[in-house]
Amino acid sequence: MLQVSRKFEYGLHAITYLATKGQNRVVTVKELSEELGFSQEFLSKAMQSLKKAGITKSVQGLRGGFRLIKPITEITVADIAVATEGEPHLVQCNISAERCHVYATCQHKSFMNTLQHKMHELLATTTIVALLEQSDIPFTPYTLIIDTEETEEMEDGEESLEEMESSKPIIPFSPLYYAPVKTHSK
Repeated sequence: MLQVSRKFEYGLHAITYLATKGQNRVVTVKELSEELGFSQEFLSKAMQSLKKAGITKSVQGLRGGFRLIKPITEITVADIAVATEGEPHLVQCNISAERCHVYATCQHKSFMNTLQHKMHELLATTTIVALLEQSDIPFTPYTLIIDTEETEEMEDGEESLEEMESSKPIIPFSPLYYAPVKTHSK
């Protein structure tokens, strides 16, 4: 049956993990790999795709890694799917009629188009903040660091951690951002 790709799954987990750490927290692929239990190599590929899509940014330097550059209220599951896998197509006729050898006689293309449309609609209307709010894992607010000034860019277009930290004042909690609460079971 239908199954999401591993790259999409890794990308979705990585973005939700970054979201729980804060908009400007830099996280290494190694940390993501250890926390999520995924392959570093495959996570790196997913993170590069998310960077190219403008969802994350890589930070160079000793304490470098990845951070979110879009607010979690604006990142949708569809954004992550398209970034990691491209536009989704359940069947070939959704790409073009010429690619489907039974297009002219197909009796279920309308159903498949409707199914694809509904799936895309669900993905496009589900934000990362909505996923976090629906989670069974408890979350608590944390302090958010907000970009108030433009930072100087490094030669390759990446911002250093020192430049990033020096330009962002800390402000009180925003209800749209959460961090995991560690609970101790007896």
